Formats: sequence, C-alpha cells, structure tokens
Amino acid sequence: MTTSVAVRDYGTEMRRVIDSATSSGAYTSCVVATEIVERLRVEDPELVDGWLRAQATQFIRMAINDRDRSIRTAARHRARPAAFAEAVTTHQAGDSTQLRGWLDVPFTLEDGSRKPLGKLRRDDLLYVAGTYARRTEDNRLMDAFMTALAKKVGTRTVSEHYADHELTTMFDSLRKYGR
Repeated sequence: MTTSVAVRDYGTEMRRVIDSATSSGAYTSCVVATEIVERLRVEDPELVDGWLRAQATQFIRMAINDRDRSIRTAARHRARPAAFAEAVTTHQAGDSTQLRGWLDVPFTLEDGSRKPLGKLRRDDLLYVAGTYARRTEDNRLMDAFMTALAKKVGTRTVSEHYADHELTTMFDSLRKYGR
C-alpha cells in the first residue's frame, strides 16, 4: 500500500490569505503583512516557512534590486550639478576618484544582466536611457489618468462615477492618444 503525500501549493495558499486580508477596504501593507505573519506563525507555520522557502530566490532578487536602486539614488543625491561638473573636470584631468560613486552604480542591460556605469558602452547607455524614457511616459500616462478622474470625481468616489469597463476604455484612449 502506497501513501501519497499531498504537495502544498504555498504560492496559491498565501495569495488566498493575502487576498482575504486585503479585501475589506483600505489597508496598510506593512500592517497587513505583520498581522498575516503573526497569525500564520501560530495557525500554520508550515505555510509561512514553505512560502518563504519557495520565494527565497525572488526575495534575494528584490533585495539586490532595492540595493541597486539605493545606490543610484545615493549617487544622484551626492552629485549636485556643480559638484558633478567639477567631478567630470577632474576625471578628464586623470583623477576619477570623485566620479567613483557614479562609475560603480549598477544598471540593468537589455539581456537582464547588470553592469556598473563605468563599464557601459554606447548601446548599453542608450538601452538604459530608453528604459527611463519609458518609465517617464508611463508616469505621465498615469498622471493624466488620475488627473482626469479627479476632475470628474470631485468630492465623491471613482466607483460612483465609473464602472471598470469605462475606466479601461478611458485608460486605453489615453494610452492610444497620449503617446
């Protein structure tokens, strides 16, 4: 007689827990996450452990991405326009120590790999620039969408004025004509 052990789908189970915990209206993700973890540590520690193990690679990838974003942000804040111009001048004169913060900043390339700014070539730089341009466009689109909603909604709510299909049509028209 063979016994079969059911393999849990930790991702699906955790998604259900999260969906349930966030379905009742406004929430703060940090508060909900803390409540879920505290509850599951008592009620279903296997779910927490299994889900964390299944997501470990994703969490480490997110930590790397967060670190890289932090490095880029720090470099931007350190490099005020006058300071950056001075650093470029000293770099051209042979002293790159002032630019070292920038040269070490990692960026994601077309193939998904990351390289520090100092190692990027023309095509790499153009790809990176394009990713920032696309994000700018996406942000402008969302700005236009939210501004248009705000004009219509006034003191009421979005759902009092629009159904999902209307919002989809509105968003698609902004995307189509806004770019």
